[in-house]
Amino acid sequence: MSQSYTFAGSLTFSVTHARQIAAKVATDLKRLQRFYGQPSDGDINNYEYEVVTLLTAGYLGRVWYGFTSVRLILE
Repeated sequence: MSQSYTFAGSLTFSVTHARQIAAKVATDLKRLQRFYGQPSDGDINNYEYEVVTLLTAGYLGRVWYGFTSVRLILE
């Protein structure tokens, strides 16, 4: 017995998807703000806008935000 699977449709990445991902990034940054007092609300808004812009243009695959201490990344 054999099985066959077919997928028909299109996978598209829209501005809506980018905004959803950027909102998750902004939420994580707000958590950092709550614990460490930084980044500012204005910086978080700028980062969120930047993520949307870069994602929709196809330039962003991975991003890390955080603080460094003696060149060690704290996550």
